[in-house]
Amino acid sequence: MYIVQVALPVSQDQNFKYVLPEHIRDVAIGGRVQVPFKSRKMIGIVIKISIMHDHSLLSLPMIHQILDSHSLYPPRLWRTLILAASYYHFSLGKILFHAIPPLLRRGYLLEKTCNNKKLAENITQSTQLSKEMVFSLKEKKFIACSANRCGSPHYDINHNNIILHPLKLLSCQPLHPPQVLATKSEKNLRTRLFINAKNKKKQLSQEQNSAITAIQNTDDTFITWLLNGIGGPDQIDVYLSILENILIRGQQAIILIPEINLIPYITSLVLQHFNVVIDVLHSSLDNTERLNVWRRARDGKTTIVIGTRSVIFTPLEQLGIIIIYEEHASSYIEKEDFSYNTRDLAILRAKQENIPIILGSSAPALETLYNVQLGKYHQIIFREYRIHIAKTKRMLVNLNGLHLQAGLSPILINKINRHLQNNHKVFLLLQCRGFSPILLCQECKWIPKCTRCNRNFTLYKKHKKLYCHQCNGARPIPSQCLECGSTYLIPVGLGIEKIADYLTTLFPAIPLTCLDGNTPYQNTDPESILSKVYHSGAHILLSTKMVFRADSLLDITLVSCINVDYVLFSSDFQAAERFAQLYNHIAGLVVGLQKKGEVIVQTYYPEHPLLQTLVYKGYDTFVKEELYTRKNILLPPYTNQAFFCAEAYDNDQAYQFLHKLIALLQASSCYDSSFRVTGPNPSLRSKVRGRYRWTIMIQHSSRAALYFLIKELRILVNTLLQEFHIRWTLRTDSYDS
Repeated sequence: MYIVQVALPVSQDQNFKYVLPEHIRDVAIGGRVQVPFKSRKMIGIVIKISIMHDHSLLSLPMIHQILDSHSLYPPRLWRTLILAASYYHFSLGKILFHAIPPLLRRGYLLEKTCNNKKLAENITQSTQLSKEMVFSLKEKKFIACSANRCGSPHYDINHNNIILHPLKLLSCQPLHPPQVLATKSEKNLRTRLFINAKNKKKQLSQEQNSAITAIQNTDDTFITWLLNGIGGPDQIDVYLSILENILIRGQQAIILIPEINLIPYITSLVLQHFNVVIDVLHSSLDNTERLNVWRRARDGKTTIVIGTRSVIFTPLEQLGIIIIYEEHASSYIEKEDFSYNTRDLAILRAKQENIPIILGSSAPALETLYNVQLGKYHQIIFREYRIHIAKTKRMLVNLNGLHLQAGLSPILINKINRHLQNNHKVFLLLQCRGFSPILLCQECKWIPKCTRCNRNFTLYKKHKKLYCHQCNGARPIPSQCLECGSTYLIPVGLGIEKIADYLTTLFPAIPLTCLDGNTPYQNTDPESILSKVYHSGAHILLSTKMVFRADSLLDITLVSCINVDYVLFSSDFQAAERFAQLYNHIAGLVVGLQKKGEVIVQTYYPEHPLLQTLVYKGYDTFVKEELYTRKNILLPPYTNQAFFCAEAYDNDQAYQFLHKLIALLQASSCYDSSFRVTGPNPSLRSKVRGRYRWTIMIQHSSRAALYFLIKELRILVNTLLQEFHIRWTLRTDSYDS
């Protein structure tokens, strides 16, 4: 008899033991099994198999069903996920489930999906942007990956013996190593791989060529490259050139993108260059499509996978490079359930795969630049982009004493009018959604709040709704005050809808596009919206967030931040960094134009050091000053932080849980005076969907010391959970928690 350890997608940080029935002969580490858990059946992942020596273990529950005879995870991805579970102190079962498609989490049999006619038809179809082709040569076979050669690892179980060498057994049968091709064969291969081989790319700058040469000289080993100060379109040109060598060797690639809306643009550029199978993966795909992409990747039928955060878990056996486009984007941070930074996880996987990883950004994250200083990353600086931004005309508009119309100063209105008359485009940014952030009763000062979140409703005048951006709750606009009965309800504050209404009145003949992101009423595909902007002449584009799709905005000559003062007094220490990256990006929209571009920032505090540095000295100077400030006051990246959040329907219970947890933590052997524990404090989002949230922050200069203390904390949490009924989350390195 054998004992099987199974990881289940539950909060407990432990594996569960089950007895393997005698009639089962085929079980695999990394494969799924169906097991009993408490009063229900659950799907789990096999972690370890061992011979039963203690017959008292016969009382353990038995496995109900084996769902996979092979591992679902390539060996190096498997090791990456196990290391991630340890580092983030998260349930291994949840992480392993996070890395596979939803249908597999529900217990779908892979063999069954192959026999299902409808699913089989979908599996054999690529997405509209993909081409069904696996490149090969007639003279010498050149196969990216073949499903029949990539046998998945499993244990060969019989009554006589069992082989227990996990790492060896987790190794798939090796693919044929890349062969050295004859000149004629290589020429034929290039012809098949590349489209329009003679004119496949535009002329590259000297900086780009130098970067490509440096990266290609080390593209067969693990190394982290940072391309610092390179604009979006120029990044893509560099990536395409680097991918050529990777594909020639028969390897595969992952390209990470910060936004779903950007995927069609990047994919179209890659398809124009390479004649290979390309898949896209993101949260907007339905479950069947996600399973199809996963299968094609696992079977070696996909050469390049492009997508958002989840693409880092794609099971590519012959992975040759990982590319992260605009690595500083906050959208790379997963904040729900399994909280992780995709950039860090991608670097971990690249290390396990022993392959290079490229981080590209026009304004890299401060943590990334700090790692460059430590020598962990290799930096290539692109100065040309910074020089162009420095030449752009920039202006700080002092709003004090000015009469504003819908938040727009007379100076900005005149500038907008002049640029539109010249048949140019205008881009306006305001990070406030809806018509107004507050609806106020003039009589008693009542403000409607979401009772589930204790947060002010945002007014959407066009849709006649009040909306909570925290729990997505909505309600009709009240006709009178619910406290005093007054009908004098007025919107307070500035939202993007209010500006749109005013500009439509002011410029009735000019088309206006409004991108009010992440709201239930933004149903139009942003990709189609931006294509309309691209094909028009004079146009006003209003947005509440950064627009990475710069190619559609080539004719923009005026960009403006309508109100930036919220950044200057934010309680989030990363607010300045995010705004600096945002400003650098939108300023880049007018770079390289023959027409003279302008950048205007409206503020009531024009003398503020942050604004003076960004507008007149640039991002590099901001980085030096901000890192110096953080070092002096011991903020990341010069220290390490972890956040432990407790939430409960009873406010006092969540607080008392953390209060007792701190007392136990300070009494533990791992704790000393070098640790700094802050809290319990109400979370920035103090109430979400009816649950009150409290947070403690643990800080230490040593990452290793913090790791062992959190490991001890996990044990203490399990002892307290018997007394308190709370939900908890632990976030490591997620400074915006």
